[in-house]
Amino acid sequence: MNHENSLNLSGLTFPMPVQDIPKFDKQNPTISINVLCKGDDGGYIPLYISKERDRRHHVNLLLIEGPDNSTHYVCIEKYVRPRCR
Repeated sequence: MNHENSLNLSGLTFPMPVQDIPKFDKQNPTISINVLCKGDDGGYIPLYISKERDRRHHVNLLLIEGPDNSTHYVCIEKYVRPRCR
């Protein structure tokens, strides 16, 4: 489904920098966004956590850096903890 016409994207540029995620959050009252990145120690660091908890849709994104210093968002759909053997 194409959501381009259902989202309020006014004043936003693409690719969207992390500092613009709060603006997207405010302009789209049914969606909350969280952005994480991988930390140096192998864990994850929150770059932006939405203050909105009662929204219909919650989106978790992982920000990754490409070899050419470009950045890309990847949707985190579900985390499944690996089983120990």
